Amino acid sequence: MKKLLFPVSLLIVAFIVLPSWAAPRAARVGGRRGLRPRPFVRRPTIIAPRVIERPLIVPAPIRPLQNVEPTIAAPPGQPRKVSQIGIAGGYFGGIPAVVGEVRWFEPWGLSSTSLRLGAAYAQGNDPNSITRKHALVMVDGIYHLNPVNTPGVNPYLGAGVNYDAYTTGRVSGSIGGEVYFGLEAGTLDSGQVFLELGYGKIRTGFGPSTSGVNLTAGFRF
Repeated sequence: MKKLLFPVSLLIVAFIVLPSWAAPRAARVGGRRGLRPRPFVRRPTIIAPRVIERPLIVPAPIRPLQNVEPTIAAPPGQPRKVSQIGIAGGYFGGIPAVVGEVRWFEPWGLSSTSLRLGAAYAQGNDPNSITRKHALVMVDGIYHLNPVNTPGVNPYLGAGVNYDAYTTGRVSGSIGGEVYFGLEAGTLDSGQVFLELGYGKIRTGFGPSTSGVNLTAGFRF
């Protein structure tokens, strides 16, 4: 009985002591201080999105404009009128004459041009020194060296045909012509003064033609 008591005592001591030595060091230290180890827990970092508050803007309703037409100013040098009336006096074909005209700007869309329809009354001696009266109808084309309605003095070139619709003796004549160089100053709205110098011919069709210098001055409005 005494022989078995010693080995049993050793087993009891080993059973009590060995587990304490087999435990981790931190557990043993904590056990000495009476503290329990706290497990480390990794917590996720949560970043809240930044919220920007903007004021709510409600657009005002668009009301359609009624009976409003846009005003478009004419570019400089472009005609704002479509026609002019003019009157002039001087010499036509070398004899005194009075001329009336109607001029249209940029016919058929031709830039820097004018179309002129005129009528003239001329009276003077023909080459046979016979005094004759002439009622003329003229159609001319004009080319403006500067755009129409350019401020200042503007030059132009013109050429056309005339028809002697009535001459002395109550008969009609034939077709003649004219070429000229002109200068005009002023504006289409306020009116323009002009001067033309060239050469013209009046044909009766049955007698000698009357020809000579064209020199006229007048006013258009």
